[in-house]
Amino acid sequence: MNKEQIQIVVLIAIFTVAAFVGTHLLLVKPGLQNKSGLIKKNEGFIKEIRENKSVANRKAAIVQEIEEVNKKVADFKKSLIVPSEFDFFRDTLRDMGSEYNVKVLRDSTNILEGGKKSVFKENLAFTEKEISLSLVSKYHDFGSFVNRVENTSPFRKVVSFTISGSGGGRRSRRGGAEKKDTLKIDLKILSLLVENPA
Repeated sequence: MNKEQIQIVVLIAIFTVAAFVGTHLLLVKPGLQNKSGLIKKNEGFIKEIRENKSVANRKAAIVQEIEEVNKKVADFKKSLIVPSEFDFFRDTLRDMGSEYNVKVLRDSTNILEGGKKSVFKENLAFTEKEISLSLVSKYHDFGSFVNRVENTSPFRKVVSFTISGSGGGRRSRRGGAEKKDTLKIDLKILSLLVENPA
């Protein structure tokens, strides 16, 4: 091979290598970059699918939790005091007192100022009613009576009471001192009434 032929072969080799490199840079490399982008997108989709599967697996637990909350709300609504229940409670106070040897001398009911208020939602208004009682009772019987009154509803409580001297009854002597068996007690009970619980 002469010098010219060697130069032609070298030029053809350089041109072939240049064409191969150019083809690789123009056609293959962008395809590889596109492929790596597709791989990243695919990995993102796989991660999202796994997260959705974990949420789907927790669906039953979430639904059960929602049902439990709804049941608690329904039980709460059942425990609200409605006007008819309040009237029944007020009418049975004397009978309740008799169970605990507490004599109800007189009672009165007052609606407290600012009674209508909105709680929880706009159409749920309540009224605060206070029952004032004058009682005659022994100390421990009075405690049992107060406990019973407050246990009739979580929306009812004794707000105040005043114990004064003798409510009558017999007197006994212990250790030379005179002791009175019964006490006169003024008691105030506050009830929270829901006007329209539905």
